[in-house]
Amino acid sequence: TIETSLTNNQSVEVLDVNGKLISTSIFNTKKLMLSVADFADGVYFYNIYDVNGKVLHTDKFVVVK
Repeated sequence: TIETSLTNNQSVEVLDVNGKLISTSIFNTKKLMLSVADFADGVYFYNIYDVNGKVLHTDKFVVVK
């Protein structure tokens, strides 16, 4: 789950440690449920964008199964 207090969210991109785009999701709420069932173990980064394509937030998460 990705949660944010930002109000003008539009999309989130998930990238692997090599910068390869893994997933793109559109959302307009403060919470996004993102399934990592198909992700390999590792570190991932995500960028939250507003409706104009501006990066609002960047962070990372780790998948361990």
